[in-house]
Parts: sequence; structure tokens; C-alpha cells
Amino acid sequence: SPSNNRNNNNNNSNGGSNNNNNNNGDTTGNIDEPSLDEKADLASKIFLLSGIELAHIITMLENRAPMTLEHVGIHSDNVEINIDALDFKLFTDVNTYVQERH
Repeated sequence: SPSNNRNNNNNNSNGGSNNNNNNNGDTTGNIDEPSLDEKADLASKIFLLSGIELAHIITMLENRAPMTLEHVGIHSDNVEINIDALDFKLFTDVNTYVQERH
């Protein structure tokens, strides 16, 4: 992913090369996985959030799924969000928060 130095925001949507994207009869619980378009839409809208809104998302992720965040570079305020690592519930919660602001 290209580097993005905007306050705590560098979204990693790696093209959805997630092996759990198979919804054809899969019984492992991946049926509720967001589509690639939904992931890309969330990533682009996160980029548009204000600093305070972005801080809320980062705090939410730190509390519920710290493995979805990666501090990049020397400065700890540069954070990459791995959209593909969000479980469906957390993706839905983050997406709802973002959609309410745009």
C-alpha cells in the first residue's frame, strides 16, 4: 500500500487477497464477510474523516482488535489500518460510524 501520512491514517486494503472470501457453500462463518467494494469504500471514507473522528476509529480498533493496527515509521502517530483483518462485527461497527459522518 502506498504510504499516507495523514493523521493516523494509512489504510491497507490489499486487494482482498484474503483466503476467506469464498462464500459458495462455505460453512465456516465467512458468509457475512464484507465485499471488496465495501472494504474499498470504507477505506476511502476513513481517509476523509476529521482528526477527532479518526482518533475515535483508532481508539475503537485499539480496544477491540489491536492486531488490525500497525504503527509505521518512526512516529507512532502514523498508523496503518488493515481493513482485511477486521472481523464482520467490527467492520460493521466501524462502517456504521463512518457512514453516519458522510
